[in-house]
Amino acid sequence: MFTKRQKLLLLTIFIGLFSCVQEQRDVIPLPTSLPIFDVKVNRGDAFKGYVMVRQIENPGAQLAIDSRGKVAWFMAGDTTLFRPFTPYGSSFISLHSSTRAFDISYAGDTLNSWDISKDTSINFTMHHEVIKAMDGSLVTLTKEYVASDLSTNEPDARIGFIKNEGIVKLSPEGEVIWRWSFDRRFDVEGNPLEEQALPWGHANAILVDKQGNYLISWKGYNEVWCIDNSSGNVLWKYSGKQEGGRGGMIGQHSLSYDSDGNYLVFNNGRKSSSAHSFNVDGENNLTGVYDVALPDSLFSSKQGSVYQFAEDRYLFCSSQTKSLVVTNKQGEILWLAESDYVSYRAYHIPKEWID
Repeated sequence: MFTKRQKLLLLTIFIGLFSCVQEQRDVIPLPTSLPIFDVKVNRGDAFKGYVMVRQIENPGAQLAIDSRGKVAWFMAGDTTLFRPFTPYGSSFISLHSSTRAFDISYAGDTLNSWDISKDTSINFTMHHEVIKAMDGSLVTLTKEYVASDLSTNEPDARIGFIKNEGIVKLSPEGEVIWRWSFDRRFDVEGNPLEEQALPWGHANAILVDKQGNYLISWKGYNEVWCIDNSSGNVLWKYSGKQEGGRGGMIGQHSLSYDSDGNYLVFNNGRKSSSAHSFNVDGENNLTGVYDVALPDSLFSSKQGSVYQFAEDRYLFCSSQTKSLVVTNKQGEILWLAESDYVSYRAYHIPKEWID
């Protein structure tokens, strides 16, 4: 007879896409399609709780692993998933396709869903980031292809299409509350910003700040912009460059706050990757605060993330090396797991969220 702790909890398949199973790995064999995590470094005080990642290939899966690299919880699907997801205390936001997003409890219940394909007036799709606002609305990055004159004043002037990226806030009922797009490039005074060369910025992360404004990360420009939540004007742009144009972020991903209220990004870098922190004062003066460097062997030129989840603890996802890493602020590796799968992002979640 199994003990109560060893019993398998079978959860309902939501909207025909997912089934969720939570239990110890040695009780019931896990699907062979799930990624494997080989822990190479494990200091006992590295972290408590779990690391949550996503497998997107068919079949897709959401899973949480413990410090031993064992799967403690998973939600397996029968379809391919999009990469973005964001966990919260009782549920996680999941982008299932370019037009559909869900708010799903860890027990497998669908708490809310958004399907923008049902609104024929909407001509954009969703990508790269989905987060939940305090009022239960959905905030996500958008893209659309718009007609544009790609010529100068030549006789053979032609019309082409360019990718226009932006931000949208959708109510819990799916209505567009607020929208900003890249072609609204105005500064705080309402003056048009300088023209940008194609390709456009490749937005890859978004954050709602404490004032309700929107931060957006542009991989193509190596910059983070702050967009006013009322006017849509660009309040500031941060590149991390020092005086004389030295240094700066390269291809950064993920946006969050650290424990001191500074902004934190994963700076992919040119030859080495790091966590980069910066802040802004009331006069919109921007200052770099600190960096937490990964060793060159964990360099990731694309994708990846970093989040501070506890005092002196940072969780990195080095996508290119298929590694998950926990460090302290000095960059000392406290936990390292290598995988056979490329994770786009990784989040720390407390044990009680899914137990």
